Amino acid sequence: MRVVIADDQPDVVVHLTEIIEELEHDAVGFTDGEAFSDSISRDIFDLVILDWNIESKNGTPLFNWMCKALPKRPPVIIMTNRGQSGLLQRR
Repeated sequence: MRVVIADDQPDVVVHLTEIIEELEHDAVGFTDGEAFSDSISRDIFDLVILDWNIESKNGTPLFNWMCKALPKRPPVIIMTNRGQSGLLQRR
């Protein structure tokens, strides 16, 4: 399985790459949205792990672009460190 990781934090890319490779899969990492979109438009991947807040391109436009531009979009896992106060409330 080929997995592409796009996150603007290099340590996150390295950590996820190590985990995926320990599981005997191939991993390619990017810390820039432009480089990620260039690669995914010409290479084939089985899974995308996408940071919602990646530099130079936000996760939402990247995801929408993938849905429209890629003939066969791989499954996408979107990561975020966003939080919304009050989203989950205890009652």
